[in-house]
Amino acid sequence: MSFAKPFLFIVFFVLTNSLTLFSQKETPIFKHRNAIYGTVAISPNLSTRNINLEFPLATTNINLFKTINLRIGAGYSSWKDWEAEGSYLIISSVFISDANTHHLETSVGAAFLYNKTDYENSIGYAAANGAPGLHPAFFLKLYPAGTFGYRYHKPDGILMFRTGVGFPEIAYLGIGLAF
Repeated sequence: MSFAKPFLFIVFFVLTNSLTLFSQKETPIFKHRNAIYGTVAISPNLSTRNINLEFPLATTNINLFKTINLRIGAGYSSWKDWEAEGSYLIISSVFISDANTHHLETSVGAAFLYNKTDYENSIGYAAANGAPGLHPAFFLKLYPAGTFGYRYHKPDGILMFRTGVGFPEIAYLGIGLAF
């Protein structure tokens, strides 16, 4: 499959960096370090919704970002401008600033997007022309994913609110719980 090499590279990168990051001995910023949250797009030509799990990787000595987490998310999008829709999986590292309650949040990673519309169009074309259809894995593509935004999360609180810009959500709002 065409996405196997990039996927293995990302998994290798995340695993090797998380082993390095765990060796640092800093005090965690948040009392409840794991989180689950939902995110929706607020763009007029895009309908995106996803659910995310976030796990701590490390606390650091870096002045700007004190907490680094691993985000794993899954969702569904409909891109009206591109006449496409489908599900996706996000794997990224999330960097959170060391403010008391208001945090700068940024992330970088990868999104695996499945274009259901193109798959269905290829099946229709193949049936009309008596040709075999393409395998659904052919419509799975790897894209860079990332966010830049604001997170409201008290150090000892369980409620979190997120907003910002990124891909694949473009502009987003999110709410969730830390545990």
